[in-house]
Amino acid sequence: MRWAGAVVFRGALLGLLWWVLTEGDPPGWYYGVVAGGAALALSLRLSPPAAPGGRYVSRAGHTVRLLLWFLVHSVLGGIDVSRRILARRVDVVPEVQRHPLLLEPGHQRQVALAMVSLMPGTLMVSMEEDTALIHVLDSRIRVAENWDALQRRIAAAAGTPLRGDGAPRQDGHPVPPADPRGDPL
Repeated sequence: MRWAGAVVFRGALLGLLWWVLTEGDPPGWYYGVVAGGAALALSLRLSPPAAPGGRYVSRAGHTVRLLLWFLVHSVLGGIDVSRRILARRVDVVPEVQRHPLLLEPGHQRQVALAMVSLMPGTLMVSMEEDTALIHVLDSRIRVAENWDALQRRIAAAAGTPLRGDGAPRQDGHPVPPADPRGDPL
C-alpha cells in the first residue's frame, strides 16, 4: 500500500508541476506523460517510500520549515537592504566575514553556500578549508546567527549530523548544540 500511495502522490505532484510548466496546454501532456513517468520511476528508485511516520516524513517537515525560514529571512533581509540603500545617506559598512562550515563536504554544504548568496545583504565569496568567506553588505547584520541556523536547518532536512557541535566559532562564541527536534520557525 505504501508503494501505491507513493505512486499516486508523486504522480499527482509531477502532473501538477507539468501542468503549471506547460500552462495547461493539452498537446504538452503527451510529453508530460513520458517525462512524468520517467521522473516518477526515477523518484521511486532513488527514494523508495518509507514506513508511515518514518524518517522521510520527519525530513519533509524539516525541509518545509527550512524553506519557510528561508523565505521569511529573505523577505526581511530584502526589506532591510532596501531601507539601507534607499535612505538619504547610505548606511552600510561592507566587509568580508569568516564563518565556520558545520556541514560535512557534499551536497548539504553546497546548498548552504548557495542559499546564503540568495539571502539579501550576503554573498558567498570563497571557501578556505572549513571556513566560508561571506561578503556582508553591512557588518551590523547578524550573519553568524543566520549562518548557523541555516546550516542546522539544512542538516535537519537532510537527516545528517553537524560536525563540531559546540566547538567555538571563529568569532569566539560557542556554537550552541543542535536541538534534536529541530528549532521552531
